[in-house]
Amino acid sequence: MKNIKVVVPLLFAFVLAGCSSPSPYVVKKDSDGTEIITGEFPESLLESEQTFPWFVSGYRGYQPDSSVIDTLRSNAANLHVLIFCGTWCPDTKHELPRFFKVANEAGISDSSITLYGVDRTKHSADGMTDRFGITNVPTFIFTLHDKEIGRIIERADESIEKDLAAMLAKARYLRYAKP
Repeated sequence: MKNIKVVVPLLFAFVLAGCSSPSPYVVKKDSDGTEIITGEFPESLLESEQTFPWFVSGYRGYQPDSSVIDTLRSNAANLHVLIFCGTWCPDTKHELPRFFKVANEAGISDSSITLYGVDRTKHSADGMTDRFGITNVPTFIFTLHDKEIGRIIERADESIEKDLAAMLAKARYLRYAKP
């Protein structure tokens, strides 16, 4: 009887482990040893200084324009961002840490940001890249009240925060413009 008390909980744990959903992302090394994340993944994966030192140093080293951050903060609750990126890509390594610094200072919640990694082909097996017309990374797709207001593709024109503020200003103008 003692053995049953031990075996049943172990069996139950194995069954539960087998029922868990698969991870939405994969982390692998390509032929040159670069860590590549594919699929939807949390920002926390990038916070490893050993694996992604470019993210940590880029985040720490960036100082967003505080006057623009105030504008973004007032729109943060209704803003959503879908980001397609390549952890192997120089433009991603430049812009992604800056975006997250801006997002954190502006109060854009983690739940409003979807981060999606792609491999060097910039295509995804699940069709997400085709669905959103992704040809370059990073691509930041900004939506306000569930309507796309703009994209930043590869590099910001001025800065992440200034480009986003310009999108928000234009969206407000279009929303209130008379036909």
